[in-house]
Amino acid sequence: IKNELINRSRVSTTASSARRLLINAILEKSDKSRLGIEGYPAEYGIYLSVLVKSGLHQIAEDGKGYIPKNSSQLEKTWRPLWKYLQTYLDKNSYRKVRLTELYSKLQSAPYGLREGILPIVFAAFVKAFENELALFENGTFLPKVRNEDFELIAKSPKNYEVQLCRIQGVKAAIFDQILDSFLSKKLNSDQKEKITLLHIVKMLCEFVKTLPQYVKTTVHLSDKARAVRKCLLEAKEPASLLYNDLPKACGAKISNNKGDINSIAETYIDRLRLALRELQRKEGDLYSEIEKILFNSFDIRYHGQDQRKVIVERTDLILNMTLDPIFKGFLVRVVDSLEYKPWLDSIGSVVTGRPPLQWKDEDLLKFEHEMAAYSSKIRKYEQLALAVGKKIVSIEDQIAQISVTSNRTAEKSKVYHVEASNKPIVASLKKELLDKIKNSASSDDLDIVLAALSETALDFMNKFSDIKSNKRI
Repeated sequence: IKNELINRSRVSTTASSARRLLINAILEKSDKSRLGIEGYPAEYGIYLSVLVKSGLHQIAEDGKGYIPKNSSQLEKTWRPLWKYLQTYLDKNSYRKVRLTELYSKLQSAPYGLREGILPIVFAAFVKAFENELALFENGTFLPKVRNEDFELIAKSPKNYEVQLCRIQGVKAAIFDQILDSFLSKKLNSDQKEKITLLHIVKMLCEFVKTLPQYVKTTVHLSDKARAVRKCLLEAKEPASLLYNDLPKACGAKISNNKGDINSIAETYIDRLRLALRELQRKEGDLYSEIEKILFNSFDIRYHGQDQRKVIVERTDLILNMTLDPIFKGFLVRVVDSLEYKPWLDSIGSVVTGRPPLQWKDEDLLKFEHEMAAYSSKIRKYEQLALAVGKKIVSIEDQIAQISVTSNRTAEKSKVYHVEASNKPIVASLKKELLDKIKNSASSDDLDIVLAALSETALDFMNKFSDIKSNKRI
């Protein structure tokens, strides 16, 4: 390797930066001529002396670049090394091989790669075998290898492990069933042949990792769905995940008996599919629950978008009757003209202080409790609105409701409206009442004072109710 910049045991900051850019190009632009490198920066010099000279990057007849898997396609002095990498990992496919162990083999005779070159060769190998080679960081499987992972690999290779994942024997039968179940409708026969174990594992892990936070944490799932979710979120090893952990989560034990494999695989795949569908549906279930709680707070038992108009019309009637900023903030979200799902999102967010998809189970419980409290307020403000009716009410008027609930009598309530011109009369009567109470021997006993006021209020409400009844008669 004729490149003094990178063919060293310790590389300079400039060389390290050029190597990082080259590795990024290997991972992202291996299908491009020159790996998409423009001009003649330092990384292009390394590209020529390491990747082009060795044959690790070639251009196919269709003009697309690629990194060959077959060692026979490489320059002859590089063929033994490329073949050794495959053979060593194949022989040790039953375990995860620490990257420092692999580097040590490549640094020893007869290969003698220096430390500066190792990350580049490893990046090329990962790209060539990206659908068969699993990478682990501190024991955790990385479904997708990103540029930043290689930056960390260059600094701390001891934290990383690799494993070659190939499908053989009984596992192949299970793999075929998984393939037929999850992907066969989307792929033609040529595409299907190119699918590997890692394709499936990455697909499953990416699926669960892109689920909303609520779906990742809720306990309101079946035991199997929770177990499958846990396996995928904590995936440690692709082969073990697919053939041991997930079958166990689904309650299906994989046997080496080929006679039973079809029925076992069918049971496993059916249960896995049901668990994944349950996880996929959970976001919709959450919004259905939000919708149900919201509509119930307005005493509407039929839930659906066509009933939203009823809620908005009722909210419009009470929107300007409250000065409570929190409750009014909720009402403003209810009358908003957003699309249906964003509308539910907005209401859930304002009530709990967190978007629904980021909720935990306790947030849903909080939403339910807050909406129960809002439901009571909604009814009271609607009673005020109905009492006012079509009256012209000045902004200086006072509208309120007084109610008395007792263990001795039925609840009694009354909405009252005091025009601005009558406020001095109210103030005068209030003063007379307060003076009377202050002159009482029981003025310091709050319970007695409130009891007297509530019984007086009940007497007046009953009296005026009787008068109205007699007038109707």
